[in-house]
Amino acid sequence: MRAGIRTRLLTLVSNRVYQPFAPTKDTVKPYIVIRFGIEAPSNVHYAYRKIVQIWPYVERGTFATLDSLIAQIIEALKEPIDTVPLTYEGTVGQEYFDPDWQALTQGLEFSYATIHD
Repeated sequence: MRAGIRTRLLTLVSNRVYQPFAPTKDTVKPYIVIRFGIEAPSNVHYAYRKIVQIWPYVERGTFATLDSLIAQIIEALKEPIDTVPLTYEGTVGQEYFDPDWQALTQGLEFSYATIHD
């Protein structure tokens, strides 16, 4: 699933999609960080919900640039990946300006179902 999500997002930010540990304050913006989160039980006894966070980063400036990239990310992930649909759950916290990295960001949370034996 990670590779499928990454592939979908690569064209939005000129091939700059990273794991959480990869970018630095000098990384060229815009870029996207993918973070896989917890796997939580769902309402079905054998199914789980896997959480995925997508964090777009853009240059300091206007939040309109960030909003535009967020809209593109949500649109890019609307179609199933390898037949598995992702559900957009909403944002993670508030919009944020990172003064050390001179970047604007806003986390987006998606989920998808997994099944265990």
